[in-house]
Amino acid sequence: MITYIHKSRNKSCSLKCLALDGVPAYETPASEKQVTSRTPPTFLFHTTEDKGVPPENSILFYLALRRAGVPAEMHIYERGKHGVGLAPTDSVLSTWAGRLADWLRARGLLTLQ
Repeated sequence: MITYIHKSRNKSCSLKCLALDGVPAYETPASEKQVTSRTPPTFLFHTTEDKGVPPENSILFYLALRRAGVPAEMHIYERGKHGVGLAPTDSVLSTWAGRLADWLRARGLLTLQ
């Protein structure tokens, strides 16, 4: 099985990446292994070019959400580095915020237009 490692989960990471309970991130279970039926509905946005977190991490998380019966929506854009934020200078990538707003409206969580 292929493993996709988030840089902060890598033991050789130059950052001291800690989980909330003080356990090093590389010693905590992967996100997709922590999904339960009580995980909240989730919106995922990723890019294929992300070098910090492989998009496969989001794919595995999405699949775990589906197996647990958790409502989820995922969008993977081809271009965009890690941490693009709202990507205001990219006409394609910047559409992710609109997809999120649509998802929130559909769930009754956003009432502003």
